This record gives sequence, structure tokens and C-alpha cells, in this order.
Amino acid sequence: MPGYFPPQFTDTFYETVYESFHPQEHGLICQEFLGVYLRRKTRPDTFEQSMRKLDRRLRLRPSAWRIDATVAKNYLNLVMRHYILGATVMFTKRHLGLELPGPSAGCVRDSAAITVALRFLNTHRTELHQQINATVERAWHERMGCYYILCVMAFDIARKLFSRKGVQRAISELRQRMRPGNTPMGAELELSNLGQFAPMDIRFANFKGPAYWRHDTRFHNMQYYHDFFLDQVCWRLGGYLDHHITWRKYLHLPIFRVGGFFEYSLVRLDYARKRTLPFTRDIGLLAQVVEELMEFVHDVTPFSMHVNMEYSRCLDIPATLEDYKCLFILGGDFGPGPDGHLMERRIGRDEIRGLAHKRQHRSGRDNLLHTVVEFSFIRLLPRGQQSFPLEVLLMCLKGFLFAFRTRKEDLNVIAGLTQWSGDPRRVPAETIDRFCNHVIDGLAKEGSHQNLAEYREVLRATLHQRQKILPE
Repeated sequence: MPGYFPPQFTDTFYETVYESFHPQEHGLICQEFLGVYLRRKTRPDTFEQSMRKLDRRLRLRPSAWRIDATVAKNYLNLVMRHYILGATVMFTKRHLGLELPGPSAGCVRDSAAITVALRFLNTHRTELHQQINATVERAWHERMGCYYILCVMAFDIARKLFSRKGVQRAISELRQRMRPGNTPMGAELELSNLGQFAPMDIRFANFKGPAYWRHDTRFHNMQYYHDFFLDQVCWRLGGYLDHHITWRKYLHLPIFRVGGFFEYSLVRLDYARKRTLPFTRDIGLLAQVVEELMEFVHDVTPFSMHVNMEYSRCLDIPATLEDYKCLFILGGDFGPGPDGHLMERRIGRDEIRGLAHKRQHRSGRDNLLHTVVEFSFIRLLPRGQQSFPLEVLLMCLKGFLFAFRTRKEDLNVIAGLTQWSGDPRRVPAETIDRFCNHVIDGLAKEGSHQNLAEYREVLRATLHQRQKILPE
């Protein structure tokens, strides 16, 4: 891929930085900058036309410099972090591609490289932020809003940070936790500093005035998401703004900024989400990328996670209310409600509209519709606050999928869960034993995991430990 450089920055410091790269690296910079456009099936423009068109489009408008300086710099910091991640992924593939674990069949090819790059950057967090802050301060002082130049500077930072030994260590740590399987899966992560009040429908139902939206002092509830082109920058992680307004789900209206959840969809290939691709078949890899992403975007608070698994009907056991209680004990959110009493807040605060949705995803590989089950009840917790390894939950969801009948939930089950969420109680030991046996049977049917007896004891102990916070 040939190189490109904006003519208005000729004979500047930025051109000096650009010329310090190898000609092959010029192509990598352009590839990262073009981002999601390279995934489209039809690209009528020539390379030069595409670069010029996107360069003109990805320039900060004059209004961006009138935003509160601290907030605007936080957005630019986020932009730089994602460009640096992309650069690190490319450097990893270029220099250590043969040492990376191979991609899962029919899944995202760069899943291991993305996870390794995230782990490597998180171990160099202090130095990374120092470099980014210096670049952002310079851009702010010069009113330099050209995203192609920001991408060039991000590659320069990534080049300075990149270490073969450090990346090899990250690869080794990734391999130690890998648990290959047969089921394609992915995850969607919702993040917000306003928590449940991030989406517009909830904010207006609990309206407290526009000032309340700015309690998120870092990003003002992501109201400037489109002003800073984060949809383009976060393409590698399927980033988008989820504001719960169906009629303008993918429409950007600058005069009507609503904010919402900053979401990563690790199965998304394009902005309209018409084409998707599973992230991996490896539970250990998926758990690690979720953990590393939460640390990578440390200034946006994790809120919830949806886990997507490709559906394959197996044992067809009808799931009871007690089985769903076990799922919530493992992945739900127990804490004080509005009246101070303990409750399960995912159901009790009406944050979700179901437990396991069946959806049709069109694959970016074979262009066929695949049935996917989305588990949407999981509360997302930062690393260090999770009381058990994330792999335990993901294994349980896979066993549940292969053991139990997955369909539209019985209204009696939903009503029972709603009642239980307001005054959650422990489930009997025999219920946990029966649930664990069914999950193990499902995993055995899926047929890709060893040491299931050991996992049964881990799952059983985790459920008993988790429900200790509940009254008997």
C-alpha cells in the first residue's frame, strides 16, 4: 500500500516524524487510518482519493476547540490510545506474527494480536500516558485537528514503546490461560460513568436537568462521541455509541447530542452491524481481552457485558426459575437498592428486557445467517473487583447453552425472577448441584474441554461463595 501525507503539513515537524518511518510502515499508517473502509465489499475510490476524502472528513470542527479544555483533551487522549493500539497490533503481527496463537476457524483473524497488544500497552500504562499527554497538549496548543497527523504521531509513540521481549512475554501469558473450544463467541461491553442513567430513555424518565448529564466530568456522558469521530477510530474493537434511540441508531446529528453507553462490540464488522464475525472460540482468550479492555479504557466505568455464542441445539433440558437464579448468582449484580435493601439490580432496576435472546447474525465470512444466543444479564466489573476468574462464568454460559432449551423466556420465570430480585435469597445446595451437573453435561456435549470434573467443583464452590452475601 503506498503512502500519503497531507500537503498542508509539508516542511513541518510532523513531516519529519512521518519521513522517519520505513516506506512499508507508511502503508501500515494508511491502513490503520482507513480503518473500517477496508472491510467494505465495494470501494470504488482509488487509494489516493480514499485517503484525501477521509483526511478532509476527519478534521475537528472549530466548535471542538470551544468545548471545555479538560473534556476535549480526554477525548483526544482516547483517540490517541486507540490509534496506538492499532499501531501496536500491526507491529506485533509484523515482527512476531509467527509466535502468535493461530486464529479460531471462522473468527476474527487478529483476536490474539489485539489481546497481546492490549496486555502489552497496559503494562506500560504510565509511560504510554506521558507520551499521549505530551502529544495532546501540543495538538491542543496548535489547534491541530487533523486525524491523519494524530495517527502518524500514534505510530511514533507505539514505535518507541514496542519491545520484542515485552510482547513475547505478553504472548506467553496469553497462551497460559487459553482454553480452545468449538463454539464461536464474542462479547459486547457497555461502559459509562453515569451507569444506568447513560441512555437517553432512562435519563428522560428520571429527568433532573441537563446539568445532571455532566456529572460525568471526563466525557459528559459521551455527548461528543461523534464530534471526535470515535466511531471511525474504534473500528478495530467495533466501537459505537449506544443511546437506546432506535429511530436514529446509526444516524449522527451534531445539533442533537444525546450521549449514551460507550460500547465495544467485538463481533461487529461495519457501522450498521449488518455483518458480524465471532471474536474467538477460545474462552480464555475472550476472558483476557475483556479484562484488558476494561483496564485500557480505565477512565470510562464498566457497566455490563453481553456474551454472544453461536447456537447449537443439544440436550434441550427445560430451564427452571432456579436455574436462572444460579446464573444471576454467578453473573448478576447484588447491592443496595433505592430503599437501601439488598436487591439484584440488573432485573430489579429494569436494566434488561430478557435473559438469553436468539438473534440472526450475518457472517462476514460466508455471508450466511447464523443463529446466535446473547446472554445480556451480566454485570461488568473492573479487574480486581471480580471475585472469581471470568473463565468460570464463560464456561458456565457455554454449558448452559448446550444443556438447556434456549427460547423466549416463560413469563412465569420472568415474574419469578423479578420478585426474587427485590428480596434475593440463597438457593438450596441440591439446586446448585443439579445446575452444575446439567452445565457439565452441556460442556461434555460440546466436546472440547477436558477436566470437567475439576471445573464442576470450581463452579459449585464459586456459586456457594457468591451467594454468601444473600440471606437464607
